[in-house]
Amino acid sequence: MPAALVRQPDLPDRLAFIWGAFHDLRGERALGFGSVGAIPWSAIDRYARRSGLADSDEFARFAALLRAMDAVWLAWMREKMKPTGT
Repeated sequence: MPAALVRQPDLPDRLAFIWGAFHDLRGERALGFGSVGAIPWSAIDRYARRSGLADSDEFARFAALLRAMDAVWLAWMREKMKPTGT
């Protein structure tokens, strides 16, 4: 097994839904001009509605968690995409 997978932390059950949503929504990002955009709010809203998150507090928590995860991923990706040696 690759070392990266051996070190992978266990995901608590309570976070499985948001982790799955984050991965399901990754294909909704805008791509272009050598950059990657954030997951659009409209995609987050659609996913929440389809998943039965009708309560405004539930949606607010869901959207906030997803946006926070997305911000970390975007920062990582932008760093990864920087030209090397310049």
